[in-house]
Amino acid sequence: MKRVKGQRYLYDRDGTFYFRRSIPPDLRPAFGGKTEVITSLGRLSLAQARHAMNEHLRRFDHVSSLARGTPDPTAVIADVVSSGFKPMREDMESAVRLWRRKRLDVVVPEIAPPILHARP
Repeated sequence: MKRVKGQRYLYDRDGTFYFRRSIPPDLRPAFGGKTEVITSLGRLSLAQARHAMNEHLRRFDHVSSLARGTPDPTAVIADVVSSGFKPMREDMESAVRLWRRKRLDVVVPEIAPPILHARP
């Protein structure tokens, strides 16, 4: 079975796609003691296989969140969307700026050359 390039949990074996996900040790009792989940998605196009994989991943995340007693990420998003919440433009811009600042703090030092200071 070969992993599909660019897809973390999607595998291909002779034209049949599979969803494959290892199970963390703390969640194994919730999955019947299994160490990984492997489910055949059938002989689909790549786009259909990705969609099917995402459905299986949502179910996996749901069972995982129930087992850990944490909120299901998909359910939280659905609650926010169904509530009609619409953030203000300023809030969104502020969140994006904060995200960019954190992201650049991680990425830039790794790839940026040292800054040369101009002489006064």
